Amino acid sequence: GKRYSLSSFRDARALTVVFMCNHCPYVVAVHERLNQLAREHQAAGAVLIGINSNDEIEYPDDSYPNMVKTAREWGLVFP
Repeated sequence: GKRYSLSSFRDARALTVVFMCNHCPYVVAVHERLNQLAREHQAAGAVLIGINSNDEIEYPDDSYPNMVKTAREWGLVFP
């Protein structure tokens, strides 16, 4: 429910952007690894963020409400 912009991360020493979605088997396979990377590099000031650029009409599983639900279910530790 929070909005971010590039300036939200201006204090980060590094910013990693991951383009992800709910239905991609590659993302599903690595979501815990992404959490691990986010945790490991946070102490060094690095931030990992996930962006879903899919069209929710074409991919209803990737709608905003479903992304929120999936992020909670997967326990994502990054925005």
